[in-house]
Formats: sequence, C-alpha cells, structure tokens
Amino acid sequence: MYCPICFSEKTKSIFKNTAIDIERDVMFCEGCNLFFVFPLPTADELDSLYKKEWSWEYGLDEKSSIIRKIFHFIHEAHQKFIARERANYLYKLAPNQMTNILEVGSGSGAFLREIAKYYKFVQGIEPSLDEEYITEKFQIKRETIDDSLIIDDQYDVICMYMVLEHLANPIKILNTLKNGLKKGGHLIIEVPYSPYKEYESLDEFELCKVFENVHLFHFSRKNVEYLKKKLAMTLDDFKVIQKMEFIKGYNVFAIYPNSSRRGLGYKFISLFNLLILYARGLVRLSIHKSVDEFQTKFGDGFWVRFILKK
Repeated sequence: MYCPICFSEKTKSIFKNTAIDIERDVMFCEGCNLFFVFPLPTADELDSLYKKEWSWEYGLDEKSSIIRKIFHFIHEAHQKFIARERANYLYKLAPNQMTNILEVGSGSGAFLREIAKYYKFVQGIEPSLDEEYITEKFQIKRETIDDSLIIDDQYDVICMYMVLEHLANPIKILNTLKNGLKKGGHLIIEVPYSPYKEYESLDEFELCKVFENVHLFHFSRKNVEYLKKKLAMTLDDFKVIQKMEFIKGYNVFAIYPNSSRRGLGYKFISLFNLLILYARGLVRLSIHKSVDEFQTKFGDGFWVRFILKK
C-alpha cells in the first residue's frame, strides 16, 4: 500500500479499529509520517458514520429533548468562538475589504458570518445544506468541491477548516483549490495533528480516540512539507493549536454525547474546563493557544493550521 501524499511504499499497519462496522487499518507512512486509513470508506459509508457516532448528538434518544437543546446551545456557541478567532487571523493576513474569499465546507455558516463583518462579500460551499443561504454580505451554495464552479485565478483566499482529513484524495482537492487562487493567493487549512512519535505507547482505547472513524488522514509538518512540494506552493505558516485546558489533561470534548471518554469524574472536570472556556469566549478572550510542535505529545485535542501560498 503506497502513501497518498508522498507515494512511498514504506507503509505499515499500526492499528485495526474494531469499533466500527467497516473494519480497516490505520496505516503509517515511514516516508512522510502520515497516518491514513486503508481501505478508504465509500461516500455512503462515510455518510453513515457521520450520521451516527460522529454527530455531536450521537447517543441522545428522543426523550432527551432538554439535553439535546443544551448541547445544541453549547455547540453553536463553541462554533461562534472558533469562527471569531479564525476571522481575526484571516483579517490580519488579508486586511483589504475587497478581498475575494471562499470557504470550503461552511457548515451552518458561522465563519462566514464573522468574516462578513470585515469584507464586502464572502462565499462558501457546503454539500450538506438543506437550502442555500444568500444575504447581502455572504452566500453559501449547496455544492461539493467536485461540482463547484471554481473559476481559475478567482479568489485571493480559500479557507478549509477541518475538511481535508475527510476527503479521499487530498492532493487532487488541493490542486483544484490552488487553481481557484489568484497569483499570490493563500490556502488556509486546518486539520487534525498527530505527530508520529510515541504512538506505539498508546493502548487500544487511546488509539480509538485519536483515530476518529471519519478522519481518513492525520497530518504533521513533514507530510505538509510534501504537500507543499507536490503543489509547487510555498508554506507561509504552520502552527499547532490546542484548546486551552484550565486543568491540564481534561479535554473539553469529553462532555459531548459522542465522546468515548470513560468515567463521570473525567467528564465533570472536563465540564469545568469547558465552562472556563465559555467564560473566556463571552468576554472575547482566546479559547485556543499555539503550542510547540516539538514538545507536543501524541494524542487527541490538537490540530494544525497551515497556509500555502500560490
């Protein structure tokens, strides 16, 4: 099995996830340190996984209407805080109000609503929409990257947050987006981060948490450098990001219904961390921080933001 990023044949199976219906291997590439799954799930299999265990409300039955509303409120507030920080970062990179921006994978439009405060008009595409959003300041089309009409040299910035790891052919997707950029334009990408070190020391429970069933790829600096070369672009920025933890080691995502974290004690402390984050978000303080990639231990709760320039 060759690596889908560097095409090396020096790959090996490190973990078989038996917790899902479709048994497949987590592979590790010794050439570029990429983690990827094999065989890749079909579109229908991925859709089924999304609707079940990766949904933020997975595990809530029809009688859980109050709890569902609480978690929906938490989820929406959390998305708003993240979108605000991403918008601030983008505006520092491209402060011109006329900057032409496209977001790929817009979801409910939280990020576009934030950046619409800074720019004259912004656009997004999202395949899961029930209906398209069109306002005076932004538009979200119900489209995929494959069927979206991305005109060559049209955009100054294309953003894709937590999407690339779900797509089966990252090189092809990024080439499509690159063609949509003007000369000197930027791709801003966020993906899960998994440094290659220490994965052999994790038990099966920890490995199941790190390798989400719908995450087809886990990235680190070495394979991002390979992406840069394959695309003939420059790497302008690379940062490892972590959600802040007031009490270290207690990931706030543990309190979500879809979390596999064990134990009420862990979840209560994680809830305390989450409340601190929401307090910070309400007063417009950051809820994330950059961390030293060389000191980051292997585990969940980290992601990387990198910028490729055409």
